[in-house]
Amino acid sequence: MNDTLELVKSNTILFTIELSKKSLSEWLIDDLIDLNKEFENNPILRIELNTNQEIKQLKDFLKREVKHLDEELYDSCVEELSEIKEDLKWRKSEDGKLVLRLEDWVQSTRRKVEDAGWTKLFVGRSIIDPKQLNIGGFVKDENELNKIKAEIEEMTPPVSPNFYLEIK
Repeated sequence: MNDTLELVKSNTILFTIELSKKSLSEWLIDDLIDLNKEFENNPILRIELNTNQEIKQLKDFLKREVKHLDEELYDSCVEELSEIKEDLKWRKSEDGKLVLRLEDWVQSTRRKVEDAGWTKLFVGRSIIDPKQLNIGGFVKDENELNKIKAEIEEMTPPVSPNFYLEIK
């Protein structure tokens, strides 16, 4: 692989990562249930938090039921709730919506690329600019290069992709 292609690949996210937190961590939920077995039946602990109202409901529950039993655990939960609230704000922003749409497209396209047998291609968002789409790798010839570009364009990416395709 030439240096430019290697550099682009090293600056491209090639794996699935959690982009935003939507619920309490499993270890916190487990600790809460260890604190009081009755908490296991409370759905607020396990729902995906998609509104400020849901976040407030969980925070109120924690304040009412947990704070007096284990302040350290309560503080850990509140810290995560702050992160969830920030992530919710980001998800609702224009940048957040674009990055989430782009990440969904990348995941779907990776499956299609694999199914098409294009094993020497990579598809991902840029680490440097997460709103940038990188598609690169090696192709057999000019025909395959043009076919890949055309098929990628047919998949209607949310942003114009940067192609780094080389004939090998």
